[in-house]
Amino acid sequence: MPGAPQDPPSLRGASGCALPSLGHLQLTRLEPHHIGTLLTRLRESGLGARTSNHVRAVLRNLLNQARGARQRNVAELVRPLSLGDAREGTTLSAEQVRALLAAAEHHRDGPLWVLALATGARQSKLIGLRWSDVDLERGSLTIARTLQRVPKPKREQYGEWLEQPTKTWHSRRTIPLASIAVEALHRQQRRQAEERLRAGGSWQDDHGDLVFREPEGTLLEGIYATQRLQTQLSRLGLPKIRFHDLCHSAATVMAMSGGAGGNSDGGAGALDGQHHLEHLRARGPGAGSRGRRGPGPGAAGRPQGRAWASASLT
Repeated sequence: MPGAPQDPPSLRGASGCALPSLGHLQLTRLEPHHIGTLLTRLRESGLGARTSNHVRAVLRNLLNQARGARQRNVAELVRPLSLGDAREGTTLSAEQVRALLAAAEHHRDGPLWVLALATGARQSKLIGLRWSDVDLERGSLTIARTLQRVPKPKREQYGEWLEQPTKTWHSRRTIPLASIAVEALHRQQRRQAEERLRAGGSWQDDHGDLVFREPEGTLLEGIYATQRLQTQLSRLGLPKIRFHDLCHSAATVMAMSGGAGGNSDGGAGALDGQHHLEHLRARGPGAGSRGRRGPGPGAAGRPQGRAWASASLT
């Protein structure tokens, strides 16, 4: 509504991080372990230590305003995360991205890695991606929601799944895809059809036509997807990064290609960065300047889409 008061950006961001985990609790039932678990989960989801501590600081200020005279501020009882060993913005180099792209062609999670590198989207947005959000003919997708587990109190391992629409119009924009990403989605579509056929009546369809699921159709567990990524990175002799660091690597690719490298998650410069990914994949790991070059973008500067992707599938 025009003229309506709006929360400051820092408050909106902190609320968006905290509400899925704490919004169901009454203020009088909020305990320090709830805040501590929240901070741990924020770090596991890919947020940096400084950003996670900012969420704690905003919660502390809000609780100061809301608490009664006899109520304690539980956020003040939780120690901020240490910044000494924080790995803010770890990225893969061009050569390392090239090696990961080569491995992605033969790994079940490969399409997930390719989309993270091609779009800069966070893991929860890719887990929530549906086939109805994807246009393989035009070579584009729309990020419309996030899907992730809500942590339980007292550091229990599993919680309920929470699906939420993305917060802003900018985060719901349509993202053009380079051919390498379209090819990966075709590969994922074919594999999922085979797994669905094998599973038969035991296949699970909760939360709609999701692009990424576990082999039996259950929802993709982000923590296990990260573990599989790190296992593959170790096999390749690459740095052990978080899944979220693929977002930072996408921004690096954009910067290398002359795009807006500081803006990941599908921001400006994404198409240039994806074209650079095409170049990296075409050269192959360790290839020199004379390495094989794959098909480039179409004459209009857009990905060629299904024609090349289908012909490249094996």
